[in-house]
Amino acid sequence: MFDQYLCPNTNCNHQKSGKKGQTCPECGEKLKKVGMREGTSIIQQKRKRFS
Repeated sequence: MFDQYLCPNTNCNHQKSGKKGQTCPECGEKLKKVGMREGTSIIQQKRKRFS
């Protein structure tokens, strides 16, 4: 229900969710299906790195 697809690469600044089978437009990594908790963690790591 709350699953989303995010770029799992914490060295990439792309934070928008996408759709199944897509790749990240910035780094080319395949988007990963994540739950709400894991998605929040990935976004927080990226914000710390790129702020």
